[in-house]
Amino acid sequence: MFRVFDRGVAPEFNYIAITLAGRNFNFIRKACKDGKVSLACGLSVGVQSLKALEQLHKVGFVHRSLNPSTFAIGRVINGDPKDLRNVYILDFGFAHQYRDPDGTHKPPRPKPSKYVGRARYAPRNAYLNRELSRMDDLEMWLYVIVELIKGAVPWVQQRVSVNGFIIHLALAPLDFS
Repeated sequence: MFRVFDRGVAPEFNYIAITLAGRNFNFIRKACKDGKVSLACGLSVGVQSLKALEQLHKVGFVHRSLNPSTFAIGRVINGDPKDLRNVYILDFGFAHQYRDPDGTHKPPRPKPSKYVGRARYAPRNAYLNRELSRMDDLEMWLYVIVELIKGAVPWVQQRVSVNGFIIHLALAPLDFS
């Protein structure tokens, strides 16, 4: 869990000072041979990142812009490598509260915000201009883990259009062997 050191409001911005994380998933993948991590590593960080995402959802927020750069591992602190096994979620600039503190779910907005994340990881609902939900966070998370293990999502060379979600569904199954 990140530690909050300070937070506040300045004249032109809000700020929060938190624990310094280690490398993000994108950096780690690119540093690996063939630009992909081993299946065991991918599954391990997949489980850890899914747990982090579950924690975000439990406090009533959806991220709405997941990609490999929004997940980072911990780092060695004072010679202790134990934090390296932790996975953190970063960049909450587009996060949205879907549930009030009392547990009541907020109704979807009649006119949701336009999707602002990376097209490569966009969930199908983003192409349909629908409010993004926890399910869409899970879809983006899946695309991130596929890219870690395979080196790219299958549609990386495809041109994404308004009907781009059809491209995601029309591709052949992935071989993880």
